[in-house]
Amino acid sequence: MPDSKHPAPALGEISKGLYLIYIESARYTFRDEEGKELFHVLRLEDKQQPGKKIVLPLSYGHCRGEEQEPHWSLKGYQSERRPLYNQQLLKEYPNSKVLIVEGKKSATLPRRSFPGRRSFV
Repeated sequence: MPDSKHPAPALGEISKGLYLIYIESARYTFRDEEGKELFHVLRLEDKQQPGKKIVLPLSYGHCRGEEQEPHWSLKGYQSERRPLYNQQLLKEYPNSKVLIVEGKKSATLPRRSFPGRRSFV
């Protein structure tokens, strides 16, 4: 699990090749029930072809068989349970109504349209 000593890097620090082709249009931070950062999902849009996008995971740790120190890399988060996006809000706002949506981008919109409701993916 990442800590404040190892903040998630910018796209250009992760991959110079991706940075030349894509612009990071969104970064979705997944947290545990306590609000601790687990991993990120990056939404990248092609600089030459607007509308073309890719979505990549960004997680902290090390790959099996590696002897290196933990580090940020473009790999999926490994866990027995897949966390909900915005799941920390369940504990933070236990009496709020919940709106379940598909897609992380959709989960950010209801906050404006439905005040007092929390959305999850």
